[in-house]
Amino acid sequence: VSGNSLQKKLLVLLGTPSHSTE
Repeated sequence: VSGNSLQKKLLVLLGTPSHSTE
């Protein structure tokens, strides 16, 4: 799932916690 890693990269760039989007 490459989309998942891309989403994680976006989260890191935005500085938002991953559990915030889930």
